[in-house]
Amino acid sequence: MKGDPGDINGIAAGGDLSGTYPNPVVAAIQGKPVSNTTPIAGQVLKFDGINWSPGALGGGGLTLPYITNENNASTLFSIANNGDGTTIEGINNTTTSSISAIRGVVSSASPGGFSSAVRGINNGTGGLGIGVWGSHNGSGWGVYGTTPNGLGVYGNASANGYGVYANSTSGTGLNATSTNGVPANFSIVNNSNHNVVISANTVGNGSVISATATGNGHGINVSSKSGIAVRAFTSESTSAGIYGNNTGGGEAVVGITSSNIAGAVVGRNDGAGYGVRGFVATDQSGNAIGVFGQVGLSNGTGRAGRFENKNAVNTSNAFEVFTNSTGIAGNTNLGNAASFELDNTLGNGAAVRARINSTITNIGVAAVYGESAGTGGYGGLFHASNATAYSNALIALAEGNGNAIVATAMKNGHAVYAAAGGTGTAVYGWVPTYASGQAASFYNMNLSNTNPAMSAITEGLAPAGSFVNQNAANTQATVHIANAGAGSGLQVNNTGTGNLAVFQRNGGNVARISSTGRGFFNDGTVNSGADLAEAFEVEGNRDAYEPGDVMVISKRTDRMMEKSTLPYSTLVAGVYATKPGVLLTEEENPEEISGQVPVGVVGVIPTKVCDEGGPISRGDLLVTSSKTGYAMKADPDKVKTGQVLGKALQELHSGTGKIKVLVNVK
Repeated sequence: MKGDPGDINGIAAGGDLSGTYPNPVVAAIQGKPVSNTTPIAGQVLKFDGINWSPGALGGGGLTLPYITNENNASTLFSIANNGDGTTIEGINNTTTSSISAIRGVVSSASPGGFSSAVRGINNGTGGLGIGVWGSHNGSGWGVYGTTPNGLGVYGNASANGYGVYANSTSGTGLNATSTNGVPANFSIVNNSNHNVVISANTVGNGSVISATATGNGHGINVSSKSGIAVRAFTSESTSAGIYGNNTGGGEAVVGITSSNIAGAVVGRNDGAGYGVRGFVATDQSGNAIGVFGQVGLSNGTGRAGRFENKNAVNTSNAFEVFTNSTGIAGNTNLGNAASFELDNTLGNGAAVRARINSTITNIGVAAVYGESAGTGGYGGLFHASNATAYSNALIALAEGNGNAIVATAMKNGHAVYAAAGGTGTAVYGWVPTYASGQAASFYNMNLSNTNPAMSAITEGLAPAGSFVNQNAANTQATVHIANAGAGSGLQVNNTGTGNLAVFQRNGGNVARISSTGRGFFNDGTVNSGADLAEAFEVEGNRDAYEPGDVMVISKRTDRMMEKSTLPYSTLVAGVYATKPGVLLTEEENPEEISGQVPVGVVGVIPTKVCDEGGPISRGDLLVTSSKTGYAMKADPDKVKTGQVLGKALQELHSGTGKIKVLVNVK
């Protein structure tokens, strides 16, 4: 009964026990909890590092085959070997196919990421040691990996090592094959990675990469989005960055592109050499071609060749052709530095077309520049070789304002030497029916040159010169003379007894100038301008006067004029004429009146007027005003004899202006 000495019933158990006496429960062993899991047959109590729990018996007592299922997050089987022997070894002595000495299986159809059936770990931090080592003593595989859609073997280097390292002493380090897919795929998935995708090198004498296509495929097929598809380097002047060799008579190197801005093949040289070189090495037939450009294959259009200089300060030639051939005398087809031929009887193009786009004009700035540097030869030669044709040997067209042909003889030769070997004309100048230019023009630009710009000499009975306009619609002069110098525009020196000049219409004389200088004009004369003026000296500075000024007689100096300053002046004489039809003078030499003012006294003259006398209407009488050089409307009741300048032909409503006036001083 509880309470008696020595009675422990009902007393709580302690230590590794739990519950009360007399039936306590073992809750721990050496302070480590005992699992509540119910054991099964064959299991023993095992400590897993946290709990004591039932498990399979280990050690030499393991019975094979041994199969069990566990659900535990800890490692179920672990053996540590501190010696030099192999920790775990699986050996299979059968010859059956597809057996394995050791097999690891992940049975889930959707295991977690990076789960592995077999994993080898080597915690060494040096350069030695292997995580997983597969070997085969025969010709089989040391490591074999297979998968339907994933990666058969995956190697990864998390730092600077090799993801997969393949090595062979005398065989092939890496061999990749595929029946229907791609044997090997190499890629960089980091767009900031600037390393090469594949690095191949050799220290031997063989090729770094050897590609062979025994079918119709390509030996190497390379594509690039924005970089360079194929880039090759060499450091020796005797070797080539890219070398193409076709021993079957085909093309050695072919470049194809569908770009509108780039080239299929580009040659670049950053030194002083050549970007592209084509040469003929051994052929002696004379038919070989160093560089051959074609267009028109498969009905294509474009240019067979083009050369550009994109540097404006580059003074080198964009294209050069050089030959030291002696040529063949009389045969212009061979021995030329260059030959151009358009072989189409219906062609509309040119064998050679040259064009420049420059605003500079000097020697050498030319679409075509021909030079003869020796003592013979020609700077240029154009030959229409068909004797039955009417083709021109040379045509020069200028669609702008420049000259079609400019010829300059720097020494004693002729700038243009033309000879007619048949019945034609040595020099023939003509203006088409649709044009209005000149058939010929001759200039002498040297101020000290006393030779005539044109000289026509005849020793026969024909005229030395003949000018005929046969186009009734041509409004240009048959003969045009322009003189910018101090000499005469036309000088006729008649040492005979005939007239100086005779002018005819339909064969009959209508005007002539006799040998003494008297003129005879059948229908009178008509002068330009609208007034009759006389040349007068003026008071003060000549530059202070201008056309339209109202002029009065000076009282200070004989035969001199000045501007009007008083209204209704009886000294009014006329108006500074703008363009007098007839200019009179008392000077013996009419050319000495340049410092005088033409005062119009009769006719229609633009005149300066003001509104001092009120608005001016057509027909109003005009007199001088108090405004210097201006006329005004006259008051008929104030007008006296000798005050009226003339009558207004235009109106002035207010202010000042210049109107046409019928000048007739009264």
